[in-house]
Amino acid sequence: MRRPLPVKELTFSAEQESVIAHRGSPLVVLGGPGSGKTNLIIESALARINEGQDPNSILLLTYGRERASELRDAVAQRTSSIMHEPLARTFHSLAYSILKMKAHVDAPEPILMSGPEQEYFIAELLAGDVESKKKYWPEDLEKALTTHGFARELRDLILRASERGLLPEDLAQHGEEFNEPYWKSAAQFWEQYLKVMDLQTESAGDAKLRIDPSQIVIEAYRHLKRNPEISAQLRARFTTILVDEFQESDPAQRQLLREIAGADIVLCADGDSAIGRFRGADPDQLQNELDHYVKLGKHTVLTQCFRGNPEIFAVGKVIAEQFKGSALQRNRTCVGGVVSQIQPVVIGRFRSQSEEAQFIAYQFRFAHLIHGTPWNEMAVILRTPGAQASALRRAFSQASIPVSSQTQALAGNPAIIPFLLLAEIAIGSKELNLNNCERLLLSEFGGADAVSLRRMRRALLASREVDDLRPGSVMLQDAIDKGDIPIEGAQPLIQIHNALQGARKVLRKKNTQAEDLLWEIWSNALTSDGVALSESWRRQALRGGSRGAAADRDLDAMMQLFEEARRFAERFPYSKAQNFISQISQE
Repeated sequence: MRRPLPVKELTFSAEQESVIAHRGSPLVVLGGPGSGKTNLIIESALARINEGQDPNSILLLTYGRERASELRDAVAQRTSSIMHEPLARTFHSLAYSILKMKAHVDAPEPILMSGPEQEYFIAELLAGDVESKKKYWPEDLEKALTTHGFARELRDLILRASERGLLPEDLAQHGEEFNEPYWKSAAQFWEQYLKVMDLQTESAGDAKLRIDPSQIVIEAYRHLKRNPEISAQLRARFTTILVDEFQESDPAQRQLLREIAGADIVLCADGDSAIGRFRGADPDQLQNELDHYVKLGKHTVLTQCFRGNPEIFAVGKVIAEQFKGSALQRNRTCVGGVVSQIQPVVIGRFRSQSEEAQFIAYQFRFAHLIHGTPWNEMAVILRTPGAQASALRRAFSQASIPVSSQTQALAGNPAIIPFLLLAEIAIGSKELNLNNCERLLLSEFGGADAVSLRRMRRALLASREVDDLRPGSVMLQDAIDKGDIPIEGAQPLIQIHNALQGARKVLRKKNTQAEDLLWEIWSNALTSDGVALSESWRRQALRGGSRGAAADRDLDAMMQLFEEARRFAERFPYSKAQNFISQISQE
């Protein structure tokens, strides 16, 4: 559920009106941030629908799911026309739908692996290389093969190569040409990776074609090349294609677009604004691609900025002028906003993340209380989530500032960590050592604290028989593992022991999925007061305040975990619980 987008009352300039009115030939629209490109995409679609064009013949393409959702909502709110399929999509969504257009009845149904699934799969193959002592990896990389970082970098290399239509042998050849010794080894691994993927598809009982994110767009393009009748069908179906943020596209996506594009196509772009290089975006070759469409039609440059105020616009312009090359969209003026009464651009240097977070929280409260700026019109931009984001959340919580942020990886979420740890111990992928025992006992469903933990260890030592030489750490492990608890007041030990036994019991059942294991742990998790953890979090969330907000986030994270488990079971119906737990833990 999302709040409906507000309908904006907009007035368009002459150059913007020309974009909305354009029909019948390719149009390239260049414009910087705030020039109205996205609104023009929406208005162009609505103008065609209002003229009587079938909305199902219009395709809006953009770079991300959230933006595609916003475009769909913006159009749907202002038209009553019936749409049989999503009007706005990402390139990956389009590619997936193309692969589902079978050339023959017996073609396998495609199923898309997620990024974490692909990374886990690569890590498993690398572990196999280490175990079998394969020698195609250089000696100086051997220690890196089992690290998450190496698997992630290798996945990124495969992604970038696939987006450019390369095969393993092409990568090996480029390695020789450009004197990149690691590429040849990576190419050998990639070839093995593809063979194992094919073998998995052939041997899987669900008869589905498993495709990873690096392949889906280029595979869709090849699918169209092999089946020209499907290309013709798509061109006849989508008589109008409107593309937003075209600078975020990669070479494979541009090939795919050329294959299905007809005469009525509008491309909006700003090479200076590209942020997706790490995902394969190729702004360096953007102009060459745009020139292809300009030769068949024309281009328009949006010269006005309607967003922000003159001071911020001026700062952005100074930065943009330092970019390499020249761009027509940089020559524009700011017509939006007014000169503010406070200094809009401040540069601060701080001694710690905590001090920085406190300063930002103060600035937010000042803007809200003194200048009346709504909370939802303020934002903090971070390079990456992590300790800095945690410091900001704490500072904002202390200042009663509401926070909305992207959720972190499940494996790094403090609320989820104990559940995954208990599941891993039950499966046997992690050892029940002293460190893990203490982490479970000190978790929310363990209910212990540092004082009670020391007290339990002392009580266990005091209860030993004369000939019992076990140290306290081993007695603690035995208490959780075997239920050997000869002392009073050890409720945390009892709770963790019961949870572990319940998880092991579920795993002994045939065809246990990750959902079953996680539900067993979650449904029996208790607080130190003996209240179900789910009920405790629910009550806290309803009370509100900083603790309520934390409980709300924890419940959201738990729901996300179960949703991921459900999706994994649908994709890999014959997989074991340990496959999902291992994958999530490595994200």
